[in-house]
Amino acid sequence: MTTNCKNCHKSFIGKYCNYCGQQASVDELTFKDILLESWYSITNTDSGVVRLIKDLFLSPQSVYLNYFAGQRKKYFSPVTFFFLTVGLLLF
Repeated sequence: MTTNCKNCHKSFIGKYCNYCGQQASVDELTFKDILLESWYSITNTDSGVVRLIKDLFLSPQSVYLNYFAGQRKKYFSPVTFFFLTVGLLLF
């Protein structure tokens, strides 16, 4: 089943356009989407930072165990987070 891209108007097969990379199914823009896009453009991060901070406060052992068990996509890098936090504290 071919789909026409709403961004570049070319035909493609799959979930993403082969030419520009846009998703095939683009839903209506919501207020939550705008907030997430704003957060990402300001901080250049995604929900992994929020999840990492929340899980570090609630269950730091699970962050340690999950990260070293291979679930690295779920969290923002704890090592990078540590260095950013130390840098902010020193500043």
